[in-house]
Amino acid sequence: MTHWRRTIRIKQHLDPAKPLWEVRDAIVAVLRNDRAYRNKHGAGDMYFMDLVDEMAEAPTVQDFDLCLSALYDWADANLVWIDGAA
Repeated sequence: MTHWRRTIRIKQHLDPAKPLWEVRDAIVAVLRNDRAYRNKHGAGDMYFMDLVDEMAEAPTVQDFDLCLSALYDWADANLVWIDGAA
């Protein structure tokens, strides 16, 4: 059984009825408020920060989905639960 260290909550923003930019921007705001991003002047996670910055620029749903997939991979490797199942 996996023991997750913490949770990042994005589920409330995953709404297929909303336009991409609105969903993307809300999730990016949550991720940029996470300690893995905020601590960029110290022990911040550069991969996570790059991933979030790339997500912020995702122009299509397909690009955004690729970023979400990479986020889930990062989270699995870092024992972070992404509360994102719609």
